[in-house]
Amino acid sequence: MPRLKSSNFAVTELAANINSSATSFTVTDASAFPDTGPFMILVHDNTVGLGGVKEIMEVGSIDKATNTFSNVLRGKEGTTAVSHNAGSGVECVWTAGTHQELADKPFSFTGTLTTSGWTGTSAPYTQTVTVTGILASAPPPVIDVELSSTWSTALTEEEAWALIKKVTYADNSLTFYADAKPTVVLNFKGVQVK
Repeated sequence: MPRLKSSNFAVTELAANINSSATSFTVTDASAFPDTGPFMILVHDNTVGLGGVKEIMEVGSIDKATNTFSNVLRGKEGTTAVSHNAGSGVECVWTAGTHQELADKPFSFTGTLTTSGWTGTSAPYTQTVTVTGILASAPPPVIDVELSSTWSTALTEEEAWALIKKVTYADNSLTFYADAKPTVVLNFKGVQVK
């Protein structure tokens, strides 16, 4: 799951002045913002165009009942923490950093299927491997065999890999299903986008 939350049309104003070190402040209406943090905001002095005072912040917590943003990280993504006046615009924004965080989130992993790890007396035979970091809530991982650099071994591994017909996943584990027990050790690699 992505770490950062977002919300469409979440726009409000600062309810009071804040200085450059404030990590908690109130806005006039927090109802359109995400229900939980973290999320990115842009605070600006409403100057049209590229001029004016603006700062990107990461809001860690929100209390919609009191319109309070707290655990705020100031001066994000090359901006500077500065003072802002009451009435300054506050917008939930999709930043370059948000995009980069999502784009850079594939989780790479490796593992091994042993010859003795297969269970079952008839097909499908199964083997569950612990892979710390796999998430059940994320999209399915993409998995492939890691072939040996030796040609004859690689051919044997490829034939054995063809016996695997299905892979399921849960938090921190993968379960492989085969229609016959592979007779060679199979190293695998994969990636899961989170």
